[in-house]
Order: sequence, then C-alpha cells, then structure tokens
Amino acid sequence: MATRRLQSLPPVEHQRVLHEGQFLRVLSQQRDTLDIRDGGARRVGRTVVAPRATPLIATKVIVPQTNTFLLARERLMSQLAQGLQRALTLVIAPAGYGKTTLLSAWARQSARPTAWVSLDADDGAPRRFWAYVIAALDAAQPGVGVRAQALLDTTTVAIEQVLATLINTLSTAQPMTLVLDDYHVIDVAGMHQSLAFLLNHVPDTLHIVIAGRAEPPLPLAHWRATDALTELGVTDLRFTNEEAAMLLAAITQQPLTDTVVTMLMERTEGWAAGLRLAARGARRSADIPQFLYDFNGGHRNIQDYLDQEVFGHIPADMQAFMVQTAVMDRLCAPLCAALCDPDDRPVGANVSDSAYLCWCAGDPDITHGTTQLAHDMLMRIERAGLFLMPLDAERGWYRYHTLFAAAIRHRLKQDAPELAAVLRQRAAAWYAEQPDARPASPALDPPAAAHQALRTPADLAFSTRELEVLRLLADGRANQDIARALIIGVNT
Repeated sequence: MATRRLQSLPPVEHQRVLHEGQFLRVLSQQRDTLDIRDGGARRVGRTVVAPRATPLIATKVIVPQTNTFLLARERLMSQLAQGLQRALTLVIAPAGYGKTTLLSAWARQSARPTAWVSLDADDGAPRRFWAYVIAALDAAQPGVGVRAQALLDTTTVAIEQVLATLINTLSTAQPMTLVLDDYHVIDVAGMHQSLAFLLNHVPDTLHIVIAGRAEPPLPLAHWRATDALTELGVTDLRFTNEEAAMLLAAITQQPLTDTVVTMLMERTEGWAAGLRLAARGARRSADIPQFLYDFNGGHRNIQDYLDQEVFGHIPADMQAFMVQTAVMDRLCAPLCAALCDPDDRPVGANVSDSAYLCWCAGDPDITHGTTQLAHDMLMRIERAGLFLMPLDAERGWYRYHTLFAAAIRHRLKQDAPELAAVLRQRAAAWYAEQPDARPASPALDPPAAAHQALRTPADLAFSTRELEVLRLLADGRANQDIARALIIGVNT
C-alpha cells in the first residue's frame, strides 16, 4: 500500500457541522427518501414509505460523544496517527477496553475528516451496510458518495460495481478516515467479501479503521505480511499504572496511594471498564481505599456489566463451558475435557438445562469431553474476544482475564458450591496424571504482577497444600488419612 501524505484541513469543529448536516442531504436528495428493505435499496416518493421500510439512523454516522472523565492517552493517539501511513488499522479487544472512547476522541482531534459508522447486527445486509458507509463518507466530505449512492439505489447493480465507483471517486478526494465501530456484530460472509474488495483496492486518500471484539474474517495474514495494517490490541489498550492513577483520581476526586493503584491494577489488569466501575462505586463510598481493596469479580457492578455486555450476547453452550473451566487459572484442551461433564447442573439464569449439557458443538450425540471438542471451544472463545488469552505461541495453553474469571467463580460459588468442589477434584485428578503439564514456552502477554510464567498451572490454581489435599481426595482417601498424610489436624 502506498504511503499517505496528510493534508491540512479545517478544524474539527467545522467538520462536525458536515457530519450532522450533510447526512440529511444524502438521505433526501431531490426530496426523496432512501429506503432499504430486505437487503436492497430503492427510492420512494417523499410521502410514500413502505410499511416495512427501515430508514438509516442519523446518529449512527456521527462520531460519538466522549464521556466526562476522558483520559488523554497520547501514546495510543500517536499509534493511531502513525497508522495513517498504512491502509488499515485494527483495534481489537474484548468489551470494555475503551475502543470506542479512544477512537471517538482521536477522530475529534484529527486534522482530517472522519466518516464514522456505529454498526449493529441488523447492518449485515451488504446494501444496508454500504448505504451507511456511503452516507458517512458523504457527510465527512460532501459529494463523494453521490454517484455510488445512485448505483446502490438500483438493485440490479452489483455491489462490486458500486464499490468500484466509490473507489474511483475517493481516489481524487481529500484524505479522510473511515471508522467501522463494533464490526464484530457483522456475521454475513458476503459482507466481509465486499469489504475485502474495498480494502484490496483502497486509494491512498482513504484510511480504514475497524474496531471490534474479535478479528474480522478478512485476509489479515496477507496484509500483515505486506505491512499494510496497524494493530492495537489488549496489550496496547490496557491502562498503565500511571494512566490508572489519573483515571481513578479524576473519578473519585481523591488521590490514591501507589499501593491501592497497584492492587487494583493487578485485579483488573488495566481493563478500562473494571477500573471505571471500581472508581464509580468507590466515589459513593465513605471509605474509598477500603472499597477499592474489597472490589472483586463478585461486585454487583461487575456482575451486571458482564451479564449485559458479555453473557447476554454469547451462546449458552459457550457460557456453560466457561463456567466449568474458569476454576483454573491456566487451561489446555485436555484439562478442559477432564473438567467438563454433561451432567453438571446449570449455573446462572442465562444458561438453560438443555444448552448447558451440550457445549460440544451443539450435538448431544457426540461423545462429551473429548480433547478436540474442548480445543474447538477454546478457539471459538478466543476468536469471539471473550477475555481468553493464549499463554504460548502454539496456543496450547490459555487463561481467562483475572477479573473475568473471578466473576465466574463467584457466581459458581454462590449458585452451585458443590459443583465448584467437584470441578476442583477433577482438576486435581488430571494433574495427578499430568504432574509436569505446563505451557511449552513463556507466556506471550502475562501481567507480571498477576501471573508468573515459571509457575505451573496447578500452582496458579491452588496452593501446594490445597493441591495435595485435592490429589488425596481424588484418590478416595478418608479425611483422617489425608490429615495424617499432611500432618495437620482433622478439623483444619
């Protein structure tokens, strides 16, 4: 991809007028209304609208407002600015890492106009998707979408022809950025193909930013090999101790000691949503430091957030798998297969009995608990951007985000304490047979304060004494025998 030369453009305050004002012109040229129905686009008279018509929503193509407690993250702003020299920037991380906040702040301070599209699951139909993109581009730079929109209105014209016209128009336009936010909600294969077509022919005047919770199904390997994209992930978006201290002080209106900040950073791993939820809760507390010391995955704010932003959007079989495996700090497919059992009863209101029993690819007839099925589920969870991080280059070992795992364990302890004990016994039995099991290479991205690369998975999940007790329990030893073996009191 060719290197871009940035041009000096009007201040962002003036550009915002175009964002909000030109959108109506795109939708209502010559007093017509753009109507999109059943994946196709056509014009209808100004007073006639089909009963099932779905008009475009103006606010979806306006850069979102930033919140009150906005932290200037200059290191990330610099990375985004440097990314303009390439065709594509990916900003990929689980929910709550501040992707939208970062990009909206960057767009508002950028010298070049930004076309923004906030995507929903209903935008997967190619014509509807591209209608939003064309409207956003035309709002950012009036006139660039007129010819492409006219073709899109003609349902007999192929999407590739619409995009070819748009590319040709953009090639002579002023430089601008297109942000596709929440792209992970798009799950239509044809949509990904048409976006890849645009990216493969994108002119130097357009930089595209894709933000989402999971990597899009695009030819990323090729673009990585040709140095055509910039990537920001969890490692980049994670707050540093200094950034966390500034954010916490801004929200709580009270400076906090390094000890408190470090403790909270170990617990949240710099997760923006976790830090904000902790700070907002502490602000209403009489003892802010104590509240932050006590803040953990069982807090109501964390539970509610994960219910609404995570568990409410993933299949029940995936939820069940995560509940059964979150007792461990490190995971591999054979261990997960040993932990999971179809007879375990459901935990939490979001998981039905039938779905909970069949995490294995939705087929109750498949033998449950095989290593391959567990491996496939781990890959699904990682691809979905659900707080699961690989610990080695081979992707043989994983771990859940610390606060995310703590939240699941809290729910398991509250709703099914007997299941939690059973899961630990299964883990102990597996480790008894695999005493040297550990990742083949050092962790790719471990928060040093929370995880130590040289410790085994068993050490991370249990203390030495706890592990020995569990191994003895798995062997069926009586309490008195365990006590004598460990030289402890029977009632300990």
